[in-house]
Amino acid sequence: MHYETRQEPIYDLVFVKPGKMGPRLRLYQSNKEDPCPTAPAMTPYGTNNKEALATVEGGFPAICGGVQPLVASSPDVHRIGSRT
Repeated sequence: MHYETRQEPIYDLVFVKPGKMGPRLRLYQSNKEDPCPTAPAMTPYGTNNKEALATVEGGFPAICGGVQPLVASSPDVHRIGSRT
């Protein structure tokens, strides 16, 4: 096994106009009754990838506490989502 530490560029999602979200950026409306697991269910062979891509109402990720990949509408599109 090989471990390596190196610096990589990161991206910051910022508003172009303060307080105004873009046309495809949506705010998640939290529901106290809605369970919010912070880790996907584990299978005997590791993480269940279908659950990692699972969504709740509104198309938001089923898993909370981080940015998750979502199913893209086409191969050249990348979609990510997050909720607390």
